[in-house]
Amino acid sequence: GRVSLANNGQYLVIVIPGVSAYVFDNVASTITQITDVDFRLSDTVVFSDGYFSFSSSDGAVFFVSNLNDPFTYDALDFGTAEINPDGIVALHLNHNEMFVAGSATIEVFQNVGGVGFPFQRIPGANIQKGVHAKFSLVEFDNSFVFVGGGLNERSAVWKVLGSASAGKISTDAIDNEIQKFTQEEIQASFALTYAEQGQFFAAFTFEST
Repeated sequence: GRVSLANNGQYLVIVIPGVSAYVFDNVASTITQITDVDFRLSDTVVFSDGYFSFSSSDGAVFFVSNLNDPFTYDALDFGTAEINPDGIVALHLNHNEMFVAGSATIEVFQNVGGVGFPFQRIPGANIQKGVHAKFSLVEFDNSFVFVGGGLNERSAVWKVLGSASAGKISTDAIDNEIQKFTQEEIQASFALTYAEQGQFFAAFTFEST
């Protein structure tokens, strides 16, 4: 199955969505399961400012490890989507800002430091489009793209244009092809980016089950 990865140079965290998470230590060449009682089952992980941040599999919260320690967690170190109650689908880091992606909206958080949970929502920084496939989030052209849509909208491909907007980059023909798949198949889609002869490309894969 697909996994989510994040590393800080020494530790590579590997999240198996809804199942378990592991840490590969690049210095000791060991791999260890995260077993802290305060660790929640998660779907995605990113690394920023010394913290590994995770989206919980139930979509309720995102939470962080202790500073530079992916093995240790505090039950109180978590945040929630504050503008819209849509469940959290995935986390994505871009320009050192934390994009907390729900199914209908995306909220943007930043590290404000201090004691306790370090991330705080940036006022006014929210996008009225959500993510429909957690593995479709991928860096592209100094921003990132994803499969998603707004409230009661069908799935399309979007590019984030800033901390408060996203623009649709898929054509009507592509949208029609995407919408031939079931909701479950769209949720399982994934993306990658590559460059060739000075041009940048984003590729999205959808599979019928």
